Amino acid sequence: MPLQIEEAISPLPEDFKWGEQWRALRLWKELRDDGEFFYAFVVRMYGPNDYGNKKEDELYIGREIKYIKGKKFQLDHKKPKFGERVDEEADEIVESIFDYEKGKYVEVRTPVNARKTYLYLHKADDKEMAKKYASLIGTTSVGITKMYFVYNYGSRIVEIPNKKDFFEHTVQELANKEQQGNSIFNTESDRAKKGNADMS
Repeated sequence: MPLQIEEAISPLPEDFKWGEQWRALRLWKELRDDGEFFYAFVVRMYGPNDYGNKKEDELYIGREIKYIKGKKFQLDHKKPKFGERVDEEADEIVESIFDYEKGKYVEVRTPVNARKTYLYLHKADDKEMAKKYASLIGTTSVGITKMYFVYNYGSRIVEIPNKKDFFEHTVQELANKEQQGNSIFNTESDRAKKGNADMS
C-alpha cells in the first residue's frame, strides 16, 4: 500500500505562519487514551485565491509517524544478543520527500511491514493551540475547511458542521451522546428527528 509520505515531515517549516500563509483543507480533533489532540492537512497560500498545487505546498501538522519493527528471538548463536528479542530484518522503501526544514527533497528509508503509529503533538485543551488551529480555517481552492471529530481509535469519524461546534465541544461529549443515541449538535436533521419523536 503506498505510503502517505507527506505525513512523514511533521516539524513545522521555519517560515510557518499560523493563519497567514497556510489554510487547512481538513482539520481533525481526535480522542486518544491520553487526551484530545488537533492535527490538520494544510496547503500553502501564496495570495488571495492562489494556493500551491505541488507536494511541497501540502503538509500534515500536529502528529508525526513512528514505524515500529517486528521483534523475534535471535536463534543464531554466532550473532550478538543470542537468545534475546531483536528487531526483525526488513526490506526498506526509499522515497524522495520534501523536507521543509532543509528546503529540498531528501531520501527517506521506510521499513516494509513495520507497524505505523502516530505521535500526537498538539493538545486540544490548550487554548492558545486552539486559537492557532482556528486561524487555519477558511476557504481553499477545493472549498471550505472540513472539520472532523475522531474517536474509537480512528474507527469513528464524524464531520462537524461548523467552527463553533468544533471548538466548543469535546470529542468525549460526542462519544458519550452517541452511546446514548443522541447528538450534541443542533443540526436540521437533529431537529427533524426531535420533531418526529414529539409527534409519535
